[in-house]
Amino acid sequence: MAMATGAPSPRLGPAYLRRGSAQCSNRSRRGPAHSSLSSRWSLLLLIIAQVVLWLPAPRRGTPECFQYHYKGKSGLGGSLVAHTRRALLPRPAGVAGHALAEAPAEDLTKFMIPPKRAPGMGVFAVMRAVSLFVWLMTLGLVFLPLIGLVFPFVKRRDPERRRMIDLFVRLWTRVLIWPFFKVQIDGMEKLPPSDQAVVYVANHQSFMDILSALHLPRSFKFISKASIFKIPLVGLAMKAADHVGLEREDRRSQVEVFRKSVRKLAAGASLFIYPEGTRSKDGVMLEFKKGAFSMAKRGKATVVPMTILGTGRIMPGGKEYFCYPSRPGTRIVIHDPISAEKVQEMSDADLMEQVRTVIESGLPEACRGPPRE
Repeated sequence: MAMATGAPSPRLGPAYLRRGSAQCSNRSRRGPAHSSLSSRWSLLLLIIAQVVLWLPAPRRGTPECFQYHYKGKSGLGGSLVAHTRRALLPRPAGVAGHALAEAPAEDLTKFMIPPKRAPGMGVFAVMRAVSLFVWLMTLGLVFLPLIGLVFPFVKRRDPERRRMIDLFVRLWTRVLIWPFFKVQIDGMEKLPPSDQAVVYVANHQSFMDILSALHLPRSFKFISKASIFKIPLVGLAMKAADHVGLEREDRRSQVEVFRKSVRKLAAGASLFIYPEGTRSKDGVMLEFKKGAFSMAKRGKATVVPMTILGTGRIMPGGKEYFCYPSRPGTRIVIHDPISAEKVQEMSDADLMEQVRTVIESGLPEACRGPPRE
């Protein structure tokens, strides 16, 4: 009952009460100025703590001078004193703003075909290849009826570009690839408008080059060897989309492909060509052929060079029964386009050499081929 009426606890004796009253009197003698100053410092420290805690983690490539380590994790901020000391350091001549150091160049060897695989990886790669083919056919039973449903309408309204069918093919490819590897595209902002006729040119290492290129948000037609059209379901989709088949050893087929390609470029369609003509077995870029560049000049089209990385690591050229896992996946690097006007001013040989040099610049040093005169 004594506790209910507000009586002091037995533990709080007279000595404790005297000490408490003495402390209160000391605080009161310090005056309001001291109390206000303490409150301001507390508020300032609280604000600094909140700012540090809410700073985001550093993006890839953040200069090291702006990174800090807190409990083993990196971030942007950290110790206010350390950050101030770095800010007061003299900047090297020619370095502007906050760019005190450049990020190191990325190691592209991770996209190369390894000299040796782990034991048992071959069997696992075969199982993945079989799974990929089964998944390809399963999705074909879903997407091919959709393509057949819109085919009469597309053929009548959009006979050369057939963009709706290309859209279904790209969706098919994205769903197909998703469980097996990732595709990264760099330089998407360099792509010309979708209604512009373009000749896309890239290096060729693997069958996966085709599946990776179909991740680009553009409609285009492959110039592919005729045997690809014989793959079940895939061949039907390629014929419906009006991709161009080529018989390599048939001169008449080569002339017909050239004429059809120029006609498509004149009608506003785009082409995707691998000027090496075949897949590289070891990832080293082969010599280019002039056909793609002659088509671009005749069709008055823009040329967009691209570098494709990592596809040979997943499925080496000529070994389609393997589908190795790869943590980096594949990457498409889109380089600066060469305008149609500049294409017309250059000879086929000069244009081919310039495009090859640009594509080589995105490859690892060991994959750039022998030096040319």
